Amino acid sequence: MSKILNIDDMLEVAHELELPNYDALVAQAEAAAGEIGAAIATALGINFEPASWEGKPFGGLCMTFRPAIQGQECPELIDQSDSSGEWE
Repeated sequence: MSKILNIDDMLEVAHELELPNYDALVAQAEAAAGEIGAAIATALGINFEPASWEGKPFGGLCMTFRPAIQGQECPELIDQSDSSGEWE
């Protein structure tokens, strides 16, 4: 038997444990997510905002993507991942 935790779960556990390096762990996770998001945005020709950890109840480790130009259609892969979000 085993348990599988995603990054949001692990950050929540680290917070609950009050790990002394918690802030550094969050910064590392945000940086890694930021690199992935930047690569995705570049490949899709869209803009992004830095990744941030808001806590699991508030969406977890997230990154916001936006159109690069007014009227740009939302890429299908982004829309599939957040079909209820707004594309400005």
